[in-house]
Amino acid sequence: AFLFWVNIVCCLKIAKIRALYSFAKFCLKTRKLIQNYEALKLELSNLDANVSLVASNSANKNIIVSDDLFLFLSKYGFNVISLDSDTATEKTISQAKNLIESKQSTTIFAPTNEELNDIVASIVEETKVKISYFHTLSNITSQERNNKRDYISIMKENIEILKEEVYN
Repeated sequence: AFLFWVNIVCCLKIAKIRALYSFAKFCLKTRKLIQNYEALKLELSNLDANVSLVASNSANKNIIVSDDLFLFLSKYGFNVISLDSDTATEKTISQAKNLIESKQSTTIFAPTNEELNDIVASIVEETKVKISYFHTLSNITSQERNNKRDYISIMKENIEILKEEVYN
């Protein structure tokens, strides 16, 4: 019976050592996870600051978009005119046309991989305005992942596309 008890005690010690080892590995993984989170938070804050900087440095605060999903840009101080087929009014359509005809806006922003709605298609046909496509990040393809494109790099590309319109 004593040998049995010694084996149980040894097994308990081994189990405790394994548990401590597993806990240490968990702590290291958690620390790495926290470091990655902090790095991501910093990168996202920088992206947010860059969009704010683009808005504050631009003389032209008017942005014409094909979809309401871009209305978040108004948070940065842009005057966003949406030509979304569900919400556009005669007034917003007229505002967009006037900005394009007066060369105050030279681009309509649209989501990648989406067909232009009838309103936007009509304005493009009528005015020959340029369409610039923003990647909406709703789906990153395997090809994009293989090309090392991620949320951060795509957002940086979107910011560059935005700069082209508001700095010209």
